[in-house]
Amino acid sequence: MAASKTKKPVAYVTGDAPLAEIAAAVATAIMRTEKARYWSQVGPLDGKYALTPHQQYAVEQCANMLSYLRGADPDQGRERIAVGVCPSCHKWLLVGSRSTPTKCSLTMGCSGKPSKVSAARIQRPDDAS
Repeated sequence: MAASKTKKPVAYVTGDAPLAEIAAAVATAIMRTEKARYWSQVGPLDGKYALTPHQQYAVEQCANMLSYLRGADPDQGRERIAVGVCPSCHKWLLVGSRSTPTKCSLTMGCSGKPSKVSAARIQRPDDAS
C-alpha cells in the first residue's frame, strides 16, 4: 500500500530551544488552528500535522505541562494561560495573558528573565510557495 501524499500543515519553531518551549509553541499553534480552548480538545495528532521527530518528542515529553494551557477566550481574544521559559535555566512556568515575571524565581541564583512562548508559525500546504 502506497503512503499517503496528502500534504499536512507544518509547524515552524526553532529546533535548539528547550523542549518545554518547543512543545508550548507547537501546542499553542495547533490549538489556534483547531480553535481549541484546551489542549485536551485537540485530540490525538496521529499525523495530522507534519511535526519533526524532535517536535513530536517535545510534545510527548511535555504532555503534562500542555494540559495547563488555556487558549483564546472568545470574549477576550487572547490566551488565558500560557507557558513562559527561562532562557538561562530552561525551566518553565505558567503565565497569565498579561503578565510575565521580571526575573527567574525557578532556580536559585538564576539571573534569567522568563519570556512567554509565542505560537509556532503554522504553514498550511496550500500556503506553501
